[in-house]
Amino acid sequence: MIDILRSLGITLGVSAAAALFLSEFNVSFIKTFIFVTIIQFIAWHAFTYYNRIKVITKNKEIEREIAEEISKQTATLPCAYCNELNVISVRLDEDNEFDCLSCNRSSAVYIDIETVAKTEPMQPPPGLV
Repeated sequence: MIDILRSLGITLGVSAAAALFLSEFNVSFIKTFIFVTIIQFIAWHAFTYYNRIKVITKNKEIEREIAEEISKQTATLPCAYCNELNVISVRLDEDNEFDCLSCNRSSAVYIDIETVAKTEPMQPPPGLV
């Protein structure tokens, strides 16, 4: 409540100062006061709207990046007991296990990394194409 009153006081003070300054040049004090007050409210609304849009855009970008990272580290694997598919996170630096969403039994995940030779597809003999 104090912050609102302080903000309102600053707004009215700026409006009064502008109106007093312009009244020295035979401009109506009341009209100037009201005009400057309205301009300040409009400017504040535009400023908060711009910042809100900027924050929402940044949050959406961060959520998209998080989703991309999560998708890189997940796997859809069947339960060892009921074969129900479960989406789990997989890490190479620790033991991986999960509780099945269907039967609530625990299954371990073993990751086997191996190498294979790359081959090129064979070309058909010249008369068969």
